This record gives sequence, C-alpha cells and structure tokens, in this order.
Amino acid sequence: MPTPSPAGVGAFPTGSGKKFALRLDARTIVAGAVVVAILTSDSDGLVVDFGSHVGWYSILAATLGHHVLAVDADPEHLRVLADNVAANDVRMKVTAV
Repeated sequence: MPTPSPAGVGAFPTGSGKKFALRLDARTIVAGAVVVAILTSDSDGLVVDFGSHVGWYSILAATLGHHVLAVDADPEHLRVLADNVAANDVRMKVTAV
C-alpha cells in the first residue's frame, strides 16, 4: 500500500473494487479545485501527468473527458495507477508509462 506524502495526500485502494480513497489537506483541495476549473474549460484535450503517482489527477482529467498520458518512474505506483484506472472505468482514456 502506498505511503501518504508529507502533505497528507495518499491514494489507497479501497478493497471494494470501486474507486479509491484519498486523504486530503486543504492545500490539495484548493489545488484540485483549480485543476478542475482548468480541465472543465476544455473537455477534449490531452493531459500529460508527470509524476502521476497513483493517478488522482489522471483519473480526474479522464473522467472530465480528456485523454491522459500518465508518467511515473516507480513501478509500484504504475501498478496501483492501473488498478485505479480500471476501478474508475477510464481505461480507454488513460495511458500509463
């Protein structure tokens, strides 16, 4: 299971086969709101998520209609990302490398 970052953000599979749970701090919630505002202004773009970790922003962008290239150097992050992408039914929108 991934360890939360120092900022208090961590994505953890729920075990239910659906979605994933997040622990968020206020700074992350504000950043997420800004990203949502940007992504909803155009819903058919390409998003490149460098350091995608387990896919929080990748899945957010994909559910808003974007195609996503999720890039992470950690094979464990990519494994959890793939699980999260499948659980959120955005496989056709997200490519992980």
